[in-house]
Amino acid sequence: MTPLAPLLSVRGLTAIYRGQRGVVRAVEDVSFSVGLGEIFGIVGESGSGKSTVARAILRLLPAPPAEITEGEVRFGDTVDSVDLLKLSAAEMRRIRGAQIGMVFQDPQKALNPVLPIGAQIGEGLRAGATFASSIGRSAAAFKSSSRTRTRR
Repeated sequence: MTPLAPLLSVRGLTAIYRGQRGVVRAVEDVSFSVGLGEIFGIVGESGSGKSTVARAILRLLPAPPAEITEGEVRFGDTVDSVDLLKLSAAEMRRIRGAQIGMVFQDPQKALNPVLPIGAQIGEGLRAGATFASSIGRSAAAFKSSSRTRTRR
């Protein structure tokens, strides 16, 4: 049996920030793959580039000052996967949120610990019609991957 292609494949991703003091190489030559059904997390110290990697994948880096200088971000689990870095802004808007997304960890955007997580995720997914087909998939993925419950 032939293994499936990764759902997300990041190869050689490099992003910089240009400022008054020069160029900062925020992330350099980052590579990883995520398969269908896998749970993947990026961990590191504050300022290590976690958010920059995630925002680069979704093409949400503020330009300027940020710029993706190298790399490839292939999305799709078939040989017909697309390089997200080569899509137009309109094509990215159709994919972002409907097929790929990010849970931001900014304290102002974080999940509320008092409310059930499913309700919060569902609220975000219901926000736009393009998310309708994602609700069932997200709920099923969450249900099958999570075996822990929050204690109050």
